[in-house]
Amino acid sequence: MALLYLLRHGESQANLHPELIGGRTPETPLSERGAEQAKRAGAYMSRLLIRPSLVAVSPTVRTRDTAARALQQMNYHGKVVFDSALHELSQGESEGRSRMDTYTPERLEQIAQLGKDFKLPGGESVAEVGERMKIAMHRIDHMVRHTQREDASREAARGIMLPECGLVVTHETAIKALVAQIKGYDQEWVYKTRLPNASLTRLTVSDSSIILDVLGSNTQS
Repeated sequence: MALLYLLRHGESQANLHPELIGGRTPETPLSERGAEQAKRAGAYMSRLLIRPSLVAVSPTVRTRDTAARALQQMNYHGKVVFDSALHELSQGESEGRSRMDTYTPERLEQIAQLGKDFKLPGGESVAEVGERMKIAMHRIDHMVRHTQREDASREAARGIMLPECGLVVTHETAIKALVAQIKGYDQEWVYKTRLPNASLTRLTVSDSSIILDVLGSNTQS
């Protein structure tokens, strides 16, 4: 069993244009504000004595940069892995297009009918993202526990007890889709719930379960 801290990336350039559909947009960088948010998130985790045994990061520019800035504040020099399962929900052919033009009355009716199984052409559904994130959490949990045992054996002689925890740097809808999957929340909850940039969600993960402890905690104070 391990604690996994899920950090949403800092504000990105795409977040500054809510009228457009974002999705994965892997090359989108952080804004200046987002870069500062990442640093503050790292300082916040450092104050809480969060010492991850492993860091897993979605392979986009905004998540990689968020991780780098946060980890610098945490003085972290351990293992970092990049995991494509942590990507944001793909919006397929609609990425970068106008929300108003995309979400027509007909498409909104489809969403009402299909719920978490709805997906735009070439994209993913919330249900699909929730399932891949759930699988990823169990995989990362195993990696954290293995890495932590290695760390513990090296530090045992010094009497240092390292908690079993990992840090996951990922995306808002990916986090919400995972929570909806494990809690049974519907599409409306995913649509209406907002997680602040650089917010922190905590899970307790074991071989048989994923428990939500904290959702979208502010790291900017």
